[in-house]
Amino acid sequence: MRHVLSSSGARCGGAAVWGLAMLIGLFASACGTVGRVRAFPLYPGAEHPRAPESLARLEGPIQLVDALDVEAYGTVFDVLPGCHVVTLRRTIGDLSQNGGAWWSDLGWRSYAFRMKAGRLYSIEYATSFGSAGHGTLTLTAYERDARGQVLSTVGLVRTQVDIEACRAWQAAAQ
Repeated sequence: MRHVLSSSGARCGGAAVWGLAMLIGLFASACGTVGRVRAFPLYPGAEHPRAPESLARLEGPIQLVDALDVEAYGTVFDVLPGCHVVTLRRTIGDLSQNGGAWWSDLGWRSYAFRMKAGRLYSIEYATSFGSAGHGTLTLTAYERDARGQVLSTVGLVRTQVDIEACRAWQAAAQ
């Protein structure tokens, strides 16, 4: 999915402050981890951690997982295998080291992931800037195996039928 975005130099105070806050949040969510990024558990009985190979990992600029607002919990989550409807944050952006900043209002973008144990599901973005401070943002959702190899890409939810198909897949797997 491509999206037009805006960027500006260090003079855009609001965007720079927002970008800095986002970076601080990303670093804070990774504190206390070595090697593997610490994930926020989104499953019943999380006070009793489960083996990582029994869970699916979800990463990205996420607002909602199955209609639960998770933005305050970081960008990395452990979930039980099954169908999960993931909605991105409405606005994403970044503050670069050279003082520039960019942001994009995505609107509501959702994915219906058919998650399997031991797999990683990530929503990643890439930017490309042209002249006059405008550019494009490309979002891609991936399914990866335990070694990090891409197995497939996942498309955006286009209609309620996409969500229903995901839920039917989960029901058939049980």
